[in-house]
Amino acid sequence: MVALDNGNVADAILYKTPEMFGAKGDGTTDDTAAIQSAANWLCAASNRHLIFSSGRIYRQSSPVDFTFSNGVKCCAIEMHGAIKPDSGVGDAFTINDAVGCDFKLNVLGDGVSISVDGTTGVVTLPDGFPDYSSPDPSGSQQAFVFNSCRSVRIDAVGYGYAGRVLRTKSTRSLKTSFLDISIRTGDSATVIGSGQCGQAMYLEGGSDAFGIINIAQTNWDVYGSVVYKLADLSIAYWENGSGYANASMTFIGCQTVHAGIIASGGVNQKYPSVVISDTSDRPTIGFSIQRLFCVTGNNNLVLEGLGSDDALRKSVTINSFYSIQAAADGAVINGMSNVEINNVHIDNVQTGIRIKGLVRNVRISGYIKNPVDYGFISDSDAEIHEFYFNGRILSASSTLDCINFTAGNILTATFRDCYIFATHGAFNLPSSNDVKIIGGSHSAVTMFPGSRPAIIKDTSGFISAKRGRVSFPVGSLTGATLIVTHGLSLAPTSVTLTPLGAVSGANLSISASDGLTFTVTYTGPTLSTIFEFRWRADCELV
Repeated sequence: MVALDNGNVADAILYKTPEMFGAKGDGTTDDTAAIQSAANWLCAASNRHLIFSSGRIYRQSSPVDFTFSNGVKCCAIEMHGAIKPDSGVGDAFTINDAVGCDFKLNVLGDGVSISVDGTTGVVTLPDGFPDYSSPDPSGSQQAFVFNSCRSVRIDAVGYGYAGRVLRTKSTRSLKTSFLDISIRTGDSATVIGSGQCGQAMYLEGGSDAFGIINIAQTNWDVYGSVVYKLADLSIAYWENGSGYANASMTFIGCQTVHAGIIASGGVNQKYPSVVISDTSDRPTIGFSIQRLFCVTGNNNLVLEGLGSDDALRKSVTINSFYSIQAAADGAVINGMSNVEINNVHIDNVQTGIRIKGLVRNVRISGYIKNPVDYGFISDSDAEIHEFYFNGRILSASSTLDCINFTAGNILTATFRDCYIFATHGAFNLPSSNDVKIIGGSHSAVTMFPGSRPAIIKDTSGFISAKRGRVSFPVGSLTGATLIVTHGLSLAPTSVTLTPLGAVSGANLSISASDGLTFTVTYTGPTLSTIFEFRWRADCELV
C-alpha cells in the first residue's frame, strides 16, 4: 500500500517467489502447498513471473498442477534453485495449456543406483525400476510434464533425478506445438558424483508442428530418450550418450524431421546408438540429418521400416554419417526404402552395413574401413531392389568378404566407381543376381568367391586371361589329376591345354573348375618321362 510516484509497492513487484507463499526452500521442509499456491497465482493472469530463489532446494511430497486459465499467456517460471521431489511423487510439475510462456526448470535427486558388470557389460537396475522406453510406465516419476502447450520455451536441467526429466504430450483441446526446448541431464559418476537420471525426455505431440530442440546434452542417463510420432521437428544440436537399458536415442514414427547435428553414443555396446523406425499407423517421412555421429552401440544406426509399405515414400536422408566402434554393425537397414546416406565413414565395426527385409532405392556413398567380417552383408530375409553404392571398402586381414550378398534375394544392385581392396573375397554373390560393377578399381585374393555379377564394365583390377606351364611327373597313372590355380577374377569360361611333348596314347582333359582353380585329368599309359603342357584360361567379363 506504500505509495510511489506511479502506483504503490505492490505494483512495483514484477514477480513473486514461492517464499511469498510460505515455502522455505531448505531441502527439508515440505514446500508442496506453497508451490501449489504460487502455481495458482501464476496461472490466473497473463505476464506473471515466478522465480525460485538462488541456492534454494524446494522439497515436494506430492504433484503440483499448473493449469493456465483460458486467455492467459506470456508467463514465466525461472528457477535459480531446484525442486527435489520425494521418491513417491509421480509427476512433479504438470503444466497444461501454457501459451507464449518461458520456463527455466531445474530438478535434483539422489542419483540412480545401477551396477554394470565389468566383463559382460550387463546392467542391473534397481528392483521395480520403470521402463522409460514406454510413454507412461507403471511407477514412473516425471519432473516436468507439458501437456497441450503452445509457443513455449523450455530450458530444463536434471541432475541425479531417478525419473524422467521432461515429458510432452497433447491430450487436451490446445495442440502441443511450436515448442523451443533446451535440456541438459546426467553426468558421469566418475566425474562429479552420481548425476545419472532415469531418462532425459520422452517427447510426444499431436499432428501440428512440434517445434525445435535447440541444444540437448543428455548423457549417462539409464534410459535413452524417445521421440514419438512428432511432426515437423527441428533439431539444432543433440548430444546423447545414454541407454543402459535401451537405445541411446529412438525416433518412432516421426515425419518431417530436420536435424543439424546428432552425436550419439552407447554406454555399454548392448543397445543401438540411434534407432529411426516406423509404426504401422505412422511411417517415417522426410527425416533429414545433416551430420550424424554414432559410436559404441551394439548397432550404431538402425533404420526400421514397414517393408513393402515404404516403397513409394521418401524416408531418411543423412548427408554425413560417421560410425565407429560398434560391437556388431555400423548400420542396419531393415525394411526401409528410399534411404540415402552420403559421406559415410564406418570404421572399427564387426560389419559395415547390414541389409534386412524388403528395401528399395537405397543409395550409399562413402568409406567402410577395416570391418572385422564384412563391408556389406545381406540377411536371409533381404529383398534388395535398386541398391546403389559408390565409395571405398578397405578390408582388414580378418575381413571375409567386402560384399557378401549370398543370402536373400538380390534383384538389382550397382557398384559404381568403387575402390575395393579385399584381403580375402571382394564380391561374394548368389548364383542368381542382377549385380552391376561399373568403373572403379578392385584388388582381391579372390574377386568372386561365389557367382559372377551380371555386368562388369570399365573396371580395372579384374583378370580375364592367364597362362602357365605345368607337368605330370614320371610314374603318373591314367586318371591322375593336377589342380591348377588359374588366378582369374571369375571361374574360367574356357581352358586350352597344349602338350609340349608327344606321349603315345596320352590325353588331357578338364574335369572341374571354379573361381580359384581348374583340374586337369591325364589318361593314357604310365608315364616314363614327365608330360609337360601349357595352359591358357579365359573368363568372360561382360
